[in-house]
Amino acid sequence: MMNKASIDQYFSIKETVAKEAESLLTEVNNIEHIPGYKYLYFEDIEGGYIEYFGEETWQYGGYEVHRHSLPLELLYDPEAKKRYISELEEKAQQKLMQDAEYKLRQQKLKREREKAQYERLKKQFEGN
Repeated sequence: MMNKASIDQYFSIKETVAKEAESLLTEVNNIEHIPGYKYLYFEDIEGGYIEYFGEETWQYGGYEVHRHSLPLELLYDPEAKKRYISELEEKAQQKLMQDAEYKLRQQKLKREREKAQYERLKKQFEGN
């Protein structure tokens, strides 16, 4: 049989882990959007991963299950967390650069199309 102090200690540790895990999830979401983030909460630690779970319910009765996991080492290894966050930030920066390059290409193509249309119309109306 267990004593009450052990059970109280268990719940205290579990609460601390849950707070840290949810804080970590928020930090990651601030760098890289996590689908269903606002519905996720700390569920458990399993197989070396921090597991998050949540259900999004809809007014008409449907629902969608959201799950996410992060490596457990992010909770206790500052270097692993630093590397992970750094990689996420680098990935997010690359995506921003790719998006900016894509927008520039689209603007250039739009200008070229508009110019071609202008030239066609100019030729059509000034050529007659």
